[in-house]
Amino acid sequence: MNNKPYPLLSGIRNPEDLRAMSLDQLGALCKEIRSVLIESVPRTGGHLASNLGIVELSTALLYTLDLSRDKLIYDVGHQSYAHKLLTGRFERFDTLRSFGGLSGFQNRDESPYDFFQTGHASTSVSAAIGFARAAKLRGEEGCFVAVTGDGALTGGMIYEALNDGGTTELPLLVIINDNEMSIGKNVGVIPQSLSNLRLKKGYIKAKGAYHRLISHLPFANGLNTFLSRIRDRLKRVLIPETILDHFGFEFLGTVDGNDLNALIHAVNYAKTQKHPVLIHARTQKGKGDPASCSDPEKYHSVPRELAEGEEKPESSFSREFGKKLAELASEDRSLCAVTAAMPSGTGLIPFRDAHPDRFFDVGIAEEHAMTMSSALALGGMKPVVAIYSTFLQRAFDQLLNDAALQRASMTIAIDRSGLALDDGMTHNGIYDVGYLSLIPGLSLYAPADYAELRSMLAYVVKEKGLTAIRYAKGSEGIFKADTFTDGAASVRLEEGTRLTLVSYGMAINKAVRIAETLRKSGLDADLYKLNRVIPLDGEEILASSERTGLLVVIEEVVYAGGAGEKLASMMAERGIRAGFLCFALPEIVPHGDRASLEKLVGFDDGTIVSGIKEKLAENHGE
Repeated sequence: MNNKPYPLLSGIRNPEDLRAMSLDQLGALCKEIRSVLIESVPRTGGHLASNLGIVELSTALLYTLDLSRDKLIYDVGHQSYAHKLLTGRFERFDTLRSFGGLSGFQNRDESPYDFFQTGHASTSVSAAIGFARAAKLRGEEGCFVAVTGDGALTGGMIYEALNDGGTTELPLLVIINDNEMSIGKNVGVIPQSLSNLRLKKGYIKAKGAYHRLISHLPFANGLNTFLSRIRDRLKRVLIPETILDHFGFEFLGTVDGNDLNALIHAVNYAKTQKHPVLIHARTQKGKGDPASCSDPEKYHSVPRELAEGEEKPESSFSREFGKKLAELASEDRSLCAVTAAMPSGTGLIPFRDAHPDRFFDVGIAEEHAMTMSSALALGGMKPVVAIYSTFLQRAFDQLLNDAALQRASMTIAIDRSGLALDDGMTHNGIYDVGYLSLIPGLSLYAPADYAELRSMLAYVVKEKGLTAIRYAKGSEGIFKADTFTDGAASVRLEEGTRLTLVSYGMAINKAVRIAETLRKSGLDADLYKLNRVIPLDGEEILASSERTGLLVVIEEVVYAGGAGEKLASMMAERGIRAGFLCFALPEIVPHGDRASLEKLVGFDDGTIVSGIKEKLAENHGE
């Protein structure tokens, strides 16, 4: 980063440096942070609007907390950019989300001030309780802070944590960063409850004055008990209650989340309370950037700037999925669309606009989305649940027990399958094929281009039982040929004699390139594309491998439970004495660009071609 325009920020090496600053300097520092975010994030890509809104809150927390003993966890973590800048990572901030650079989320391997790996919503309060209990058992002190967004309050896990934490006498502080948005506009009664909380502004100052007065009066204890009873009765009459009032946390009130002085006062007061405390902070998403303020949903996450000569794709799998589903719903009144706070990300805006009565955004509540959709199906409708691969993991139990075991006829549209690239390890969609293999009765299809996505979607929504379709983020590749006919498990793309090559989904683009490279070396491949990955029909592929003597599988998922593992097991069971190679992904893949990541894990074209040639030489003594 260029240090000259940022004299204050460039001098911050750790949070302790903040404590030497005056309030005016802290205010100037916040302006510098916003300038860095507005300048840098559009270049690297990342979450912009939410980070602009939380600058003062992040600064106030690091100014008041002692992270040598206190713990600070941001829910989801995509709003931790200011935290990174204030904990010694300013010099590397221009590497955000790039290979070998800073993560877009909190990452324990990146900094001693990132105490918990984040990436999915509603986890921060549970983590804070765990740290607080560990400290108590070890005889250590500290304040344990969870910053959670109002969007995370639409997820169920946080209420499990609040229910548990409110029964303790642990030094917990939960701060609700309320900007009225998750990615899209928040839905449900929780945002309405937060509106009621805003009526309580000024509560902290009034409470502080009360305690200062009462402490100087005679019979303070008895008088305090009497007045507390009166206060509680008046509070129930004058101030609307919310669901958050019943979890056992002391509510300190609503503060302006962009007012440094108010935030520092509130957090300092909360630290003196040795029991669970909750603060409601109202922040402005996109503050400091007119474009982000005017359209915070659009600027929630911005793509990186295109490289020279790189063109923005005209469409995407998500967009094509949404358009086709809206079209199918015009023909079939029983089709419904369900999303977990991702109407735009999953491409469902056309469906929402065309069929609002059959569109359901349930908030960040994947488990509820799955069970509700199962009942929707059992009630005679045809739900299509559009969900990112990484978030589908959260609904595995509901998918198994509430959908599969009840034989519900519904479709799961699995977006963002494969490598998440700059979003990294918590967002990689590389586990779905493995764990979906455990779901009884499920059929999983994998389109390789837009045309196949449309034809597969039209097919699966008409099928009885549980169906799923997985597709990647972004646009289609060089492969553009609708090879899917209703129910076709696989298709042979090229004939060859030296090896049998198998792939599916977007990885077929890699397989086609590799087959062409091998052909130039006189090694022709029998190339197959799987249309249906689960259940896997391997008869034709196994017969081919017996002829060629080598079966090679290329798939952008982990090996366990994937097509490669299944085909290897089938070969062993049938005594097929052919060679076998599977190029899949390791269980953990960091963030970065595709070329760097593929090279790192041995999934690049050159490594695969070399591996195949070595295996062929070994098999044939060449």
